[in-house]
Amino acid sequence: NAARRAQDRGGITITRHQGYLGVMVDDLVTQGVREPYRMFTSRAEYRLLLREDNADLRLSPLASELGCLPPEAAARFHRRQRDLRTLMAFLEETRLAPSPAADRWLRSHGGTPLHQSRTLAHLLKRPEITIAGLKEVVAGWPEATLREEETAEVEITYSGYVQRDQESLARTRRIEETPLPADMDYTAVPGLPVELQQLLTSARPLSLGQALRLPGMRPSAAPVLQVHLKKLGYNP
Repeated sequence: NAARRAQDRGGITITRHQGYLGVMVDDLVTQGVREPYRMFTSRAEYRLLLREDNADLRLSPLASELGCLPPEAAARFHRRQRDLRTLMAFLEETRLAPSPAADRWLRSHGGTPLHQSRTLAHLLKRPEITIAGLKEVVAGWPEATLREEETAEVEITYSGYVQRDQESLARTRRIEETPLPADMDYTAVPGLPVELQQLLTSARPLSLGQALRLPGMRPSAAPVLQVHLKKLGYNP
């Protein structure tokens, strides 16, 4: 960030839902270092989105924007995106119909017979079913690497939890990313208790999300700060 500012460019921000670096930096800024800091996955509220298999999908666009992604790496990234989309579409659209062969295959994998046709994505939600297994009974698969198959399996197997996290993220991002002026006078915020005025003045959080994660901060402070920002001419 210092180098970018020296070049009159904006700073780099990795948010808590983009990477564990964002979780770590945000924790250190908002909570301090009164004891040794340990980066546990449990510190990330969106850890299901911060998986090893999708790290490139999350961070390659940022690397490209910053000019840090070599052409060959960018080509690999776009190819992976394309192949993953094709694989996901195949899993969502291809169906397995009930048949003696399908029933035998399902029983051999510890599953129960089909009573109606099901998409491969639906079958993948069964704990005993994998893409490798489905390839034994379904033909016509699109080209994909083992890594892309792993990502597709995780996305589908945990789709309910992933969707829940994404919906929660969408609801909170507007508040989370509301910037707080660096020179904001918290003593002039009506309805903000003195102890919170002092806490915010000392910590100087960069966003409303950071402010709400400060130890001792109350959730009720969010609407108070939002109303004050609107009075100052901001549109949080």
